[in-house]
Amino acid sequence: ASAATLSDEEIDKERGVVVEEWRLSDQNASGRIRDQILPILLADSRYEHRLPIGDTTIIKNAPPETVRRYYNTWYRPDLMAVVAVGDFDIDQYEALIREHFSNLTNPADATPRPTFDVPVQRDTRIKVATDPEYPIASVQVGFKRQAHPLLTEDDYRRLIVNGSFNSMLNARLNEIERRADAPFLSGGVSDGGFVRPMAMYSLTARVEEDKVLTGLESLLDEVERVRQFGFTATEWEREQRETLRSYRRAYDERENRQSSAFASEYVDFFLEQTATPGIAYEYELVQQLLADITLEEINTRAAALLQPDGRIVIVTMPEKDGLTPPTEAQLSAVLDAVQDKTLTPYEDAVQEEELLADIPAPVEVTSTESIPEIDVEILTLANGVLVAMKPTDFKADEVRFVASSPGGTSLVPDEDYFSASQAASLVSLGGIGAFDRTGLEKHLAGKVVGVAPYISELEEGLQGVASPEDLETLFQLIYLHFTAPRADPEALAVQQNNQRSFLLNRSNTPTAALQDTLIAALYGDHPRRGVPTMADIDALSLETAMAVYQDRFADASDFTFTFVGNFDPAYLTQLAQTYLGTLPSTGRVETWRDVSPDPPAGVIEKIARKGQEDQSIVYLHFSGKGDPSLKNRMTMNALQNVLDIVMREELREERSGIYSPFVNTSFSVVPDSAYSVTIGFGCDPARAEELAGAVFGEVDKLKADGPSDDTVAKAQEQLRRSREESLEQNNFWVGALDYYLTAPYAEPQELLTFNDRVAALTAADLQAAVQEYLRDDQYVQVILYPEAFGE
Repeated sequence: ASAATLSDEEIDKERGVVVEEWRLSDQNASGRIRDQILPILLADSRYEHRLPIGDTTIIKNAPPETVRRYYNTWYRPDLMAVVAVGDFDIDQYEALIREHFSNLTNPADATPRPTFDVPVQRDTRIKVATDPEYPIASVQVGFKRQAHPLLTEDDYRRLIVNGSFNSMLNARLNEIERRADAPFLSGGVSDGGFVRPMAMYSLTARVEEDKVLTGLESLLDEVERVRQFGFTATEWEREQRETLRSYRRAYDERENRQSSAFASEYVDFFLEQTATPGIAYEYELVQQLLADITLEEINTRAAALLQPDGRIVIVTMPEKDGLTPPTEAQLSAVLDAVQDKTLTPYEDAVQEEELLADIPAPVEVTSTESIPEIDVEILTLANGVLVAMKPTDFKADEVRFVASSPGGTSLVPDEDYFSASQAASLVSLGGIGAFDRTGLEKHLAGKVVGVAPYISELEEGLQGVASPEDLETLFQLIYLHFTAPRADPEALAVQQNNQRSFLLNRSNTPTAALQDTLIAALYGDHPRRGVPTMADIDALSLETAMAVYQDRFADASDFTFTFVGNFDPAYLTQLAQTYLGTLPSTGRVETWRDVSPDPPAGVIEKIARKGQEDQSIVYLHFSGKGDPSLKNRMTMNALQNVLDIVMREELREERSGIYSPFVNTSFSVVPDSAYSVTIGFGCDPARAEELAGAVFGEVDKLKADGPSDDTVAKAQEQLRRSREESLEQNNFWVGALDYYLTAPYAEPQELLTFNDRVAALTAADLQAAVQEYLRDDQYVQVILYPEAFGE
């Protein structure tokens, strides 16, 4: 805040780091597209010429004294606030803050902090931005306006009105995108800040590349439909329920809110004067406002979204032979035509039937088991289903669950693999029981509940979350996902349209060239590891997908359900007896099949060439068979932190060659006991080989000398701190218990010995791990270069 050293040497080292950050964020198709559209979004303002990353010429060449002058000009107490939130004694921390900050002084000739506006033009401006490496097409209608801080109750009323309008319009757009003949692939509205003095309201649709005008017309039609006819009473009733439930949930969780959330709110108050009355006040205010706000008041918002003031239309799309972008005249014609259209009112189809009409009779619990050390109780139901329960008080309004069973797509033949891999997504898109996806969402309005099926390579299952008061609905959804998935041809068409759109221009992107080269090096032409082809998508069979789904969920006897959160175990047991104990059960004995390729042998070094910018990506992958003992798995976890520290210090801090490394380690137990270590980073193509060599140099040092005591201590502290935070999260416990209750080589009690195992780690353990796992005679190296590099 006041005493940064800013030495010439360190400033010069940091130049390369900032350039590499710029390279990652700007030297790609997204950066080039942004450079085309920012001049229209920020026209005639200082912001247009002052991107946060800075000017690379200045970054590379500015004298160190210029950096120090900037620091001394702007880092001063009259522009500063200190925010402290957490578990501490207030008087003590106030004393510490006064001790360390009260002696800071302002410069005698302090430069006033300037402010800059973004003018809002009084007409419509249009920009069509294209790029040969940009893979998708979208159209956006944005409305620039001056930002208005949230200060008064009237401001809050406007917030609720605008939010309700946006939410109901989003629901209509989401309903459209689920049609087989949808005019866009996805659509939505957003509203928020862009730069401090300017806010932006946006209607956006991702479209098929030759349907930009159709997508734009459809977006505007829905706004015009609201202007002509308004939202319906049933839409407004659902929106009120959703809004109240959202605020009540925040109120109920007020004692469990993260410190960082409070800190962010106070920072907004300091920087932008945003009011911070607290959730108790807000919840009471929202209840009063919703009782007073009328549907007519909300409907008037639509007219403003059809006016030209501050309006910007932006099209982003691929640039390629045979694809003609829309002209400004064509886009303007769509804008002009919308208010002359004769439209029909929206019909809000609402199903009145119950989610589950016939409630099954509960079955007996045949056995119980406790793991008191971690407060877990395990039930076995009459049909063989295992139910693990861990009540917690981490969150007042949350219960999470995971259900898993061995098998997955490994049990289907290769020719059915792609359809099998899409089965769970098709069910999620298609709905359950009497309800399609849209009908289900409407039925569940005002509830906090959700269930999602999955079928991975080695297992199938469900996962989800609910409020304690919506637990029975959660169990009914689980029951229906087993017994009544819907085969919806429209869901199939939507899935195929989205995947075709993704695949159509994928090969034009540098990341696709890198990914394809890497997949070929790691897996060859394995039928279950490649990127799907257009032929795969065209051949996607709803009949095959549903047959696989129904088979995988036909027998619940080998499923393990794990529930963690704020629930009464007796009540959850009753629900389990009713809805889980009555799931279909055949008692079949099965497990997964090993269909995964073996790790590649020897050294494989490949080069991919794609892209027009000076951007390289280096990817190193070490893998092989290994012993997944408890100690080895812990050592592998620590190794990830060690490698991240070492690579960051060498490649970033010492060589100024990268912005940030990517390091990931894993130890799989099934289908084979195998490990993998991945190290990756972006860099200047001219330095790619040098920096890849530096990785191997650091690995050789670790093999010879092991990590320093300081590095080991840092890695251990990162593990301890991460686990300390995880132990108070339902999400961690539900995943950990599912793993420990279903995986070989693992016992739930291992959770209790984590810190002891961390403390027992030594530099020698990590040195041995590097020697065993990062072999110089078995790895894959792929380097992405731009197409013209080296010519």
